[in-house]
This record gives sequence, C-alpha cells and structure tokens, in this order.
Amino acid sequence: MQKNEFYQLLDKYKAGECTPEEIAFIESWYLSYEESHNRGISLHDRKEDLDKVWRNLDKVSRKDQILIWPRITAAASILLFLSIGVYYLYHSEKKQPQITQTKMNDVAPGGNKAILTLSNGRQIPLTNAQNGKLANQGSTIISKTATGKVVYTTATSNIATAQEQVLYNTMTTPKGGQYLVVLPDGSKVLLNAASSLRYPTSFIGKERKVELSGEAYFEVVHNTALPFRVVVADQVVEDLGTHFNINAYQDEHWIKTTLIEGSVNISAKNHHVILKPGQQATLSIDSADQNIKVIENANVEEATAWKNGYFRFNNEKIPEIMRQLSRWYNVDIIYKGNITNDGLNGKISRFKNISQVLQMLESTKLVHFKVVGKEVTVIE
Repeated sequence: MQKNEFYQLLDKYKAGECTPEEIAFIESWYLSYEESHNRGISLHDRKEDLDKVWRNLDKVSRKDQILIWPRITAAASILLFLSIGVYYLYHSEKKQPQITQTKMNDVAPGGNKAILTLSNGRQIPLTNAQNGKLANQGSTIISKTATGKVVYTTATSNIATAQEQVLYNTMTTPKGGQYLVVLPDGSKVLLNAASSLRYPTSFIGKERKVELSGEAYFEVVHNTALPFRVVVADQVVEDLGTHFNINAYQDEHWIKTTLIEGSVNISAKNHHVILKPGQQATLSIDSADQNIKVIENANVEEATAWKNGYFRFNNEKIPEIMRQLSRWYNVDIIYKGNITNDGLNGKISRFKNISQVLQMLESTKLVHFKVVGKEVTVIE
C-alpha cells in the first residue's frame, strides 16, 4: 500500500464512504496503534500523527504489504495478526474452545450520534447536522467540524464578561451513540453512549462547572485561577491538571473515577480524596455509605477501553458485560435460566457487529444468545 493510498483511505473513512472491509481495516489499525501509544481521544484527531503511524506500518515486509492491500477483505485479520492480536476472548481459567456456530440476527455498532440542546430549548440532532456554524449562544459560536465534533469558540472581539448572562447547553448521546465536544476553554469531553453533559457556553465567574450523567472521558485544560469541576450525582471531581474518566451510569453499582494523568480532588459529603495517576476512586450508588474508596493500582486500560474503540472485560460477570453491550448496540437484554457467575476476560473492537461479540462470548461454552430484532436473550 502506498502512503498516499493510506491517506485517501482515511479521507474516505471520515466522509463515511468506506466499504465494510475498508472500515474494518482502518479501525483494526487504529486499535493496534492506540494501544501502543494511548494518546488523544478521537480517531479523527489522530491524522496529524499519521507520519508516525506510517513508519510503523512501513516496518511490515514488502511481501506482507502486497498481501494486505489487494485482498482488503482480509486486511483486518492480517493486520491484527501482524500487530497485537486484538481480538481474543477466553474464560478466566483460559479455556479456548471452538466458537459455537450459532446463527443469529445482527445489530450494527454505535457511532457518532448526539443531540445538542441550546439554552432556548432548541434541539439540534448532530448526526445529520451540516458541518460549520450551528448556532450563536451569547458571545460564543458553536460549530460542527468535518471530523465529527462540536466546538465552542468565543470571538476575541466579544469576550464574555461577568455581566453577561450565563447560558447552558446540554449534549446528550442516545444508546448506540458517542460524541466529542470541545468546551469554550479548549477542554475536550468525549461522551459515551446513553450519557449527557450540561455546561455553560462561556466560563464566567470563579469556576468552570459542568454536570455529567453516564460516562465521559475528560481532557481538561488546567487553569489554577478557574477550577474545573464535574458534578456527578452526589460527587464533585475537581481538576488539578488532568485526564480522567468518570463512569456514573445509574444502572451500575458504583461511580468510578479513574485518573490517567495529573491529579483530581474528589469530594462527597464530608469526605474527599486526591487521586494520583493510575488510581481509581469508587463511590457506592446503592449504599448510604458516602465514603470514597481508592483502588491504588486500577485497571486503567479497562476503564478507558471504550474511548479507545474497544470493549475490555477483566473478570467481568455476564450482567456487567451485557449492560455495556445494551448501551452501545441499543438493544434490550432478557435473561433465561440460571446464568453463570464466572468472570470473563477479553478484548474486542466496539466497531464489530453484535453477533461477533456474542459469538466470542459463546466460545467460553458458559453462555448462549438469541437475537431477535433489537432484543438479546441470554440463555444458560
């Protein structure tokens, strides 16, 4: 494959013009590159690193390059074999039986979908919105970029003042959606499926405060004079120069805040902790106990897998896994019989159809599935 052909393929991907095989190629490459570099939060933002990526791909032998490009229908599996073997799933006891050949209906994965609600109540479905300017909110211009994100910018000739009315917007992702928003201060927030973020269209006053429901990955632009605070349920996370992930779905048992770099101060009622990179703070949703517990050596890869484009299961029970699949594939889950309580481990792309994920889970011989429309039945 020539370098200019690879650039062209990325452009086709951004424009939504790739074939399924080309999509598999690009997204499989992205997973292998992301795991080894783990920088940024968007595939589209990574194009500036393409020269580095090309050097990695260029290490593949000439013979292997010839095999990969003409037979693009097999490109994903070849590339995975050459890189890190992204797709694997095994039982916690590492049994690896053959995949059950269960015929099932299929559901496509989620993608960039969200609704932006302006301060006046007007709703803008972002999936179908034209690129460019979407609206004005006070001194702030809201735009949708060609790379699929919403950006807030304040004109230098019309900087917000303390006297300006504070306007709030809300970004909401449905089941099967995710979206990236760049806030007025340049901070980036990637929302996972079935989540929402409420935020001011310009940061005025003594703090930058946003409200989260669901899950999001934050890359905060640090400003000591203007603290960045995330309010989620009864917990407040204050940035001290930070990249962090917050999982606060109502159907989970815990609010989990995982710190990637920098530090955060987490408060709940009269209790607070300061996290260091690699630590995770947990706060019970079900219990009256509002003490924050800290996991010293958290599984950061598992916590941030979704924003890097894959599912990562680390000794997870079937109900925990199915809640993730339900949100991303927008399906309803039904249980039939006594479901195994064994933990499962593994990793697979979030860009694959649900049938491939379920077949991987079936390979453990511990569980089976039936898919009818948007309903998945888990069978003992």
